[in-house]
Amino acid sequence: MRLWYYAGLRDKDLDCPTVTMDPDWERVIAYFAAALLDRPICECNNVQAWVAHWQRDMAIAGEEESLSISPADLDSEFGTRRGAVAAWRRVTGEDGAVGHGVSP
Repeated sequence: MRLWYYAGLRDKDLDCPTVTMDPDWERVIAYFAAALLDRPICECNNVQAWVAHWQRDMAIAGEEESLSISPADLDSEFGTRRGAVAAWRRVTGEDGAVGHGVSP
């Protein structure tokens, strides 16, 4: 899958909408990128914890926890890791990119 995150949608309230990405999109792209990492990252505990949070597969319950994931989230085309679900919700949500035209 390829995702072009910097093509089209612009926040015209920003000073440079063709250069600066909307902060909400920046954040959700970081969550999705963290979910896709397939190798360990630096040994910084706070960074490891942040990445682990977004990599958590919401469709699989752990030994000490139970999860409740909606059928819509299970249908996420990006996957069921927490960061992928967050990105899918943003893309398909009311303010998302799916079904919205791009204006100049």
